[in-house]
Amino acid sequence: MKIKFKVLLGIICLLLIVGIVGGGIHVWSYFSSQEAAAEQVNTLKDIAQGKTASSLTSETSDIESEAEDAEKMIDISALQELNDDCVAWIEIPGTDIDYPVMQTDKENKDFYLSRDFEKNPSRYGLPYLDHRNAILAWNNLIIYGHHMDDGTMFSALHNYKEKEFLEEHDRIILYTSDSKQEYEPFAVLLPDGAIRESDFSIYNITYVESKNIFDEILDEIESNALIWLDDKRPTYADQTITLSTCEYSKDNGRLVVMAKEIR
Repeated sequence: MKIKFKVLLGIICLLLIVGIVGGGIHVWSYFSSQEAAAEQVNTLKDIAQGKTASSLTSETSDIESEAEDAEKMIDISALQELNDDCVAWIEIPGTDIDYPVMQTDKENKDFYLSRDFEKNPSRYGLPYLDHRNAILAWNNLIIYGHHMDDGTMFSALHNYKEKEFLEEHDRIILYTSDSKQEYEPFAVLLPDGAIRESDFSIYNITYVESKNIFDEILDEIESNALIWLDDKRPTYADQTITLSTCEYSKDNGRLVVMAKEIR
């Protein structure tokens, strides 16, 4: 009996050790991937802004820093030399949203859901543009991004559930190869993630053919909105942008922030 007990105890101890080691590896992998994702984005940001090693280490005054922020530009062509899937850069001042935006064709439409800028597997992925959109000719751009539990990618969009946060973070910036366009939010929604051609879906709105249809769509959006700003209601002539991330209060839930261009 004693021998059997010792064997059983040994097996239990071995399993505990394996579990502890396995858990440690999982935690290390988690934080390692988090650090790698952040480091890659920071490097891309420096490249896009043309920062050299010397400029990164030089000290500037507060006035110079403010002027640099006001004149910030992103060179998309510099990023496209590294990966031509990069079509834009998105930034929401006052949040951690400051990332390249990728796009692939229909066959690989969700490629960057689980890939980094170098196309390596990544649980963070990168924000990516709907394959149906054309970045330089659009009605409504749809950009998808992960809701990460560490607050990165599009997690900050969840703060837009509060109207006060929306009013304090009322500027979304999209840099493309030929422009810097600013948008102001007008609606926050909690739609279903499923896309059905027969039903109304925010994800089917990429191009609207007429003002009448556009107005009908806006009415539908308003009736389903968690937050709606009537004084920011876009016109048919306005370009709009839709940012989407996961929302876990219901099965297959999404959180969407819609914004219109600032002219």
